[in-house]
Amino acid sequence: MQSISNTIYHTYLARLDELTPQKMFHFVNRLSSWTSDPEASQVLQRFTPNPSETHSILAELLTHRAEDNPTINLSELRLPYFAEYPWLYGLELALFQMRHWYIEYNVDTRAYFHNHSDFAVWDASIAKLHADMRACAILSTYAVNCIYLWYRLIHEDERVLFTSDEPDYFSNEHTLAVYFATHCCLAETIFYARPIPSNTLSLYRTLLKRAEAIATAHMDELSLDALLETVIAQQLCGMESPFRDIVIARATAQFDEKLGYITDPNKPGKNDLNGAEHRNILYLMATTAPREALLR
Repeated sequence: MQSISNTIYHTYLARLDELTPQKMFHFVNRLSSWTSDPEASQVLQRFTPNPSETHSILAELLTHRAEDNPTINLSELRLPYFAEYPWLYGLELALFQMRHWYIEYNVDTRAYFHNHSDFAVWDASIAKLHADMRACAILSTYAVNCIYLWYRLIHEDERVLFTSDEPDYFSNEHTLAVYFATHCCLAETIFYARPIPSNTLSLYRTLLKRAEAIATAHMDELSLDALLETVIAQQLCGMESPFRDIVIARATAQFDEKLGYITDPNKPGKNDLNGAEHRNILYLMATTAPREALLR
């Protein structure tokens, strides 16, 4: 690791108990998935599920609604679409929880949807969202994550879900456009669980070239999170670009020696240890080679 990456790594591992459970899990899960880091993998064991509680946890997550979360980015654009697909926010949470249990702990709860819900209704709802290009563009991460997890995780369906030649998927709001493309790539790996299938690699490279062009043109407006996530997606696709060095330099310049981690002037409300966690684990990933199992 570079010296700054090493400092961030030790800052967060030393202060893990100051993070919320969600942030703690996110940090160690990403680190373990990306590099098989032994310390992160050990901390992950704290979150081993109790099989007798998994169904009740999923049922509770499905009740969550976007309008109850004041921290959703660009909520003024997204809430009208969440109102049209009110189940999306809770379903994404539930699917991510199922992904974590299955990938990290070999606890398979996928039958839950078959046994405790009207599976045909869920299928139809997600198919409707998938066909709604404008909603996918604006909901961006939420729609992409949910659609990929539903088809890749629940159905084990490898169909092509989004193409690279449809401009309607790219919102005029630059953050949403960048996150749409990057999350297609990350979700194709089932969030760092596997490499991108070789037969779709060219599609994701085209998507990321579009995302890079948008990010380059609007770099001053975008968060470091969005820029770093683009770099990570490019790594997974085996793409080399001067964009990476520009983004790493930009993020490195925001390293706060006193705090021991990177802040972002574009996100003044997210510069405490918890608020900066996402940005800093992305920096660690962007400056560290992924494990071989993630690459083709």
